[in-house]
Amino acid sequence: MSTSGKTTGKSLVFTLDNQGGAGDVDISAYVKSVSGLPGEIELAEVTVGGSAGYKYYPALQKVEFSLECVFDDAASSAWTITKDFMSDTTTRGFVFEPAGATSGYLKITGECWIKKVSLPVKTTELMTFTIDCVVDGALTITTV
Repeated sequence: MSTSGKTTGKSLVFTLDNQGGAGDVDISAYVKSVSGLPGEIELAEVTVGGSAGYKYYPALQKVEFSLECVFDDAASSAWTITKDFMSDTTTRGFVFEPAGATSGYLKITGECWIKKVSLPVKTTELMTFTIDCVVDGALTITTV
């Protein structure tokens, strides 16, 4: 199995389904950063009498993540495939390969809802926007 070793995020791969699940679109060329993956798991508190401290039991995955993207309204850009998210009626599949698509490297996949898209604009800065997502169900963490 390959390992990516120490690396920067310059080789990241991120694909996201079109609206309605009409196929994966590689938006890597627009993604500046990904945060929140692989996320967290809720822990149920199960402390009982005689315990020396709190005890917990793993419950459900609870994952929210954000993408910071460069704005571009060209066909198949991150903006173009996410801007109409408020009319989504199905989840969108995603694939995140933080070190790239080389065999053996980390791969995180799942289904998500786009919760929020935010497009702040400053006259002197490159336009970027943020996509906030909530994972629907469980993540799969594997390798390419």
